[in-house]
Amino acid sequence: MLASKLSVQFEDGTAYVTVKSSIQQNFTFLEEHVVDLDGRDLDLAREALERALTARSNDVSVSDLALKLVTKKTQLNVTISFNVENISSVSGQIVRTDCTWRSFSVPDDLLSRNVSYNLVGKTYVRPVVLSFANNTWARFYINETYQVFYQEAANIAGNATLLDFRPLSRSLALWNQTLDLENQKTIWIFPPEKALDLTVALQEPNGTRTYYSTIEVSSEIAGPSFVRVDGDIIVSTQRSSAEQNMFAAAIVTVILALSIFVYDRKRKKPIKPRR
Repeated sequence: MLASKLSVQFEDGTAYVTVKSSIQQNFTFLEEHVVDLDGRDLDLAREALERALTARSNDVSVSDLALKLVTKKTQLNVTISFNVENISSVSGQIVRTDCTWRSFSVPDDLLSRNVSYNLVGKTYVRPVVLSFANNTWARFYINETYQVFYQEAANIAGNATLLDFRPLSRSLALWNQTLDLENQKTIWIFPPEKALDLTVALQEPNGTRTYYSTIEVSSEIAGPSFVRVDGDIIVSTQRSSAEQNMFAAAIVTVILALSIFVYDRKRKKPIKPRR
């Protein structure tokens, strides 16, 4: 399964963002398309994206937008790259980088070549769910096992969009965090979480026909090394390249020393005599 993912790299006060978002579903079979958006379609996407980001963080701006749309029979994929600017403030050596915008949600029905690539639930799933409203042999499930009435299933499907990253509003302090010493980066990871998991099981004379629709959301944010999080703000200290290299070297030395110590303790551990 391809999880929708928001990837962010912070460099010199700018966030370099890549969004890979997808829905897998067999309610409506799609024609195959590969489209690199341009012209008015790209302008409308930029306007919608900037409205969504500024709704979360007033002062940000979007630049260098590129958007690619790929559709297959049961899959619709959107890849977007753009930069987010006006997100950092500096006071002395302290840099505060605003990450509030990461949990943006685009409500607009975005179209290109007659393909709706944002309101995918409303366009491709909900109409088919509603067509089963009076079918006594249809069963509707959320998250595989939780059975619901068709009205709730239709409502859930109708609200499913590809550019909805509101689950990422969870505090960065609660994300998985790792330190990449080699590249001197702090990495925050939001593991895949289901945003849509709707199944319809239709009993037929020759067996059960199953319809499915799935969207997952995940994220990975890479920022400077040795930082702290204050709400939705990443707080870091400006250092010269020499200071950064010295600090990283010191950390590597400590880790290496600890590794040698642990290895040496294991090697010298006495062997218990056999009885």
